Amino acid sequence: MASPEGGGGCKECERLREENRVLHTELDTLCEEVRVLRERLSSLESSSVGRAWFKPSLKPDSIKKTPGRRRGYEGSGRRRPEHVDEVVNLELDECPHCKSPINDSFNIRSRFVWDVPPPSMVHVTEYKIHRYWCCNCGRNVEAKADMLPRFRFGLGVWSWAYVMHHQLNVSFDKIVWWMQEVWKMPATKSALTQGLDSIADRLKPIYDGMISDVRESPYSHVDETGCRVNGYNWWTWVFRTQDKIVYHTAPSRGSQVPKSILSEDYDGVLVCDNYSAYNPLECRKQTCWVHLIRKAREYAEDFPSHEHKMLYHRIQRIYHDIKEYQKKPPPQQERKKCYRQFKQRLTRLINKKYESGLSKEVTERIKRRLDDYLTCIEHPEIPPHNNPAEQALRSQVMHRKNSSLRSHKSIQTHNILQSLLQTQLQKTPNPIEATEQILQQINHTKLN
Repeated sequence: MASPEGGGGCKECERLREENRVLHTELDTLCEEVRVLRERLSSLESSSVGRAWFKPSLKPDSIKKTPGRRRGYEGSGRRRPEHVDEVVNLELDECPHCKSPINDSFNIRSRFVWDVPPPSMVHVTEYKIHRYWCCNCGRNVEAKADMLPRFRFGLGVWSWAYVMHHQLNVSFDKIVWWMQEVWKMPATKSALTQGLDSIADRLKPIYDGMISDVRESPYSHVDETGCRVNGYNWWTWVFRTQDKIVYHTAPSRGSQVPKSILSEDYDGVLVCDNYSAYNPLECRKQTCWVHLIRKAREYAEDFPSHEHKMLYHRIQRIYHDIKEYQKKPPPQQERKKCYRQFKQRLTRLINKKYESGLSKEVTERIKRRLDDYLTCIEHPEIPPHNNPAEQALRSQVMHRKNSSLRSHKSIQTHNILQSLLQTQLQKTPNPIEATEQILQQINHTKLN
């Protein structure tokens, strides 16, 4: 290296010394910031020791809401019962504190208690069926009672087991425990499964008729979710119309499943999501707007930018206008004009120049199914979303958590009984009444 009196070597040393001094200054600053952050973290950790489970209140105790309705509104409480099954008088002969005699009561207050009595014992009925000989037709005849044919358990037992397993998702083991320990009724798991299988076999003609109704419906919602069958991945499909809900479990998630249920010449409108398995169907489709909005909102929240937020709000605005349009749809001759207006709005939206690849992905999704997003304009009775199908699948999602399908017979039983129950619940909200109405149809069907 050159001497201090020399040339470029000393200048280079001075530059390195200056750079070293600046770096030391920045390092000292960073060390001070790290020290402050460590002290803050230590104080936070020490303040949360022993009460990490505690969820602080959002409001101080001084401004907490008082119970009851706000001032100026009429109060509300539990209504008095329309009838009372039992009246119990609680009287005293002496004071419970000092044991001295007391006079007659000067006032009576009432307190109503709603309770459920213990389960009743099993009711066994013996039917003495008289048989007769008909001379006219030459056969033995007998009277028919209001009971399920060839079943040892009555209508109430099967209705209860039906609801517990297929509506409340209770396992067969727990149902058997209840029948044995509470009802003192001899029952086994195989008896319940075989009984429900037999019920499903007798109700299969009604299930097949529901599939025919779906094929003839003007529109149908469709969706699918995964399930496990004997350790393998299968899928439960749902097809929902205005008054029918049909479940179908299959090992495939491909287009052959909706083709087999709806048939290849289905001429209604298929309301679905953006899944590619619905593309081979040649019928008209209505693509779900909610899935599109959900994707745009996800990008706007995870990768916030003006472009993402602008695209999300514009898509949401068009969807809001479509819902307002469907509330008071115009006459048939004016709908094509409205269709062109909404199509122009979507076309302008997807033809804008976007810099983000995520925005381009959303607009490409719209571009591929531009006409399918606007089917609900020409047919205002068709919703622009697929929420009914997703709601119908919630019961299947809950059911698969507590029970599994082990054989093709259990798959068929599950599809038939769930389809009939969920369809009947749209007419009769009470599950027990809905199940009894379903089981009463067994007397009008014939076992194949």
